Amino acid sequence: MATAYRRDEDGVLVAQYMGADGKKHQERLDPERFKTIRDARRHAQDLEDAASRQRAALEGTLWKSATFADLVEWWERNYTSRARSQTAAAFLRKHTRAPLGPLRIHEVTSGAIERLLVGKEAHGPDGTPELSAKSVNHLRSLIGRVFKKAAEQEVWTGRNPVDRVPRRKVTKRRNHGVLSAEEAKALLYALDPRWRGIVATALFLGPRKGEILGLLKKDVDLANREILVTRSYEYDSTKGNREDRLPIPEPLVPFLEAAIAASPSDLVFPNERGEMYARDTKLTEVVRRGLSRAGIVLGYDQLCRRSGCGFRERHEDPEPRWCPQCGMKLWPKAIPRRTRFHDLRHTTATLLLREGVPMAFVQKILRHSDITVTEGVYGHLDMGDLRQALARMPVRGVEELARPAVVFHPGREAPEKFAAEFAAKSPIDKSKGRASKEKPLKIRPFKWSGRQDLNLIGQ
Repeated sequence: MATAYRRDEDGVLVAQYMGADGKKHQERLDPERFKTIRDARRHAQDLEDAASRQRAALEGTLWKSATFADLVEWWERNYTSRARSQTAAAFLRKHTRAPLGPLRIHEVTSGAIERLLVGKEAHGPDGTPELSAKSVNHLRSLIGRVFKKAAEQEVWTGRNPVDRVPRRKVTKRRNHGVLSAEEAKALLYALDPRWRGIVATALFLGPRKGEILGLLKKDVDLANREILVTRSYEYDSTKGNREDRLPIPEPLVPFLEAAIAASPSDLVFPNERGEMYARDTKLTEVVRRGLSRAGIVLGYDQLCRRSGCGFRERHEDPEPRWCPQCGMKLWPKAIPRRTRFHDLRHTTATLLLREGVPMAFVQKILRHSDITVTEGVYGHLDMGDLRQALARMPVRGVEELARPAVVFHPGREAPEKFAAEFAAKSPIDKSKGRASKEKPLKIRPFKWSGRQDLNLIGQ
């Protein structure tokens, strides 16, 4: 990493950076141009960036020979090496290494990228595409990000080829991992005690996984019932690079008190050694085990455990059954709901919205920068919610109008009375037909007018 320091013997600023040969280099700086250590560090970073571009063969006369794989390597080294997650870079390498990696940079056109994305969304032998529409859009975005950074650093002077590649339409589906209030309560009862504090925090406040595992005791103010969300895992910033203070709901207070009292370190929820849980801690499996114990499942697989039998059938209940092949009692295995740990955050938003909490308040609790994210992603309202919402329509007491009735004019006491008065005043006897002389029209024979029929003109 580029840096700078001031020599003790003469006070001269020296820039230290990684050169194009992969070795550390030092350069004595002109004291007239560089007077502060900040200027020296900035110059050292510029030197290291230039060396990185040269090492990736993206500068001078060699840029035409560089491949897209070289461009991706340059992007990773300069922009993702200090990122909290390396999944984006790994995802980009995996899906572009073979089709785009060997191509020269100027050969990566909009057509080449479109052919790549079409191949990724094509259905395979099993009938499913390699990537969903959402993942295809993510891949498109990453390729565009690489070219955008290259253009900003003036290592690529052409137009971003992703601009002409259309985004895929993503079908929004209802998230079946969201829990109801009764299911959330049953989950907490069924969990192992060491996981209850983590899951309860996720349910009552809706923080992300890294924000819970990186929570420090000093950020929890139990006296004032406030919590400061400012960390994610070991990093001093959250996903949105912001610091938020939230009130602690009363049902969550005992869980936090117990966790802080039992923790031997500065963390609120450490592991058995007092250290932070690893990033790959499978909290989703913890949630699904709890759901299985609580009976919140999709069904049960009844399995025969006799060696060599292998009989299996699915049922909605775990009632005792016997194998029809060997007569052995079947073993019920629960099939839990496909609820992820992150779905607890979705559950927080959904339950608050169902209770009538304004969308703006939910946005502040979930700490979204834009309320449209809260509305489009976290408002999981099912048919029951919509039915209750429509039932609150204030227009009531008009159901009887759906029955056939005489037209009622406002000002009359009742439509029946209006119809009776009209019948009494009518001069026509309804029991008899009209006389022929009372008919206003009479049937007469046709009269010859002598005019030419216009339909015959032109024939």
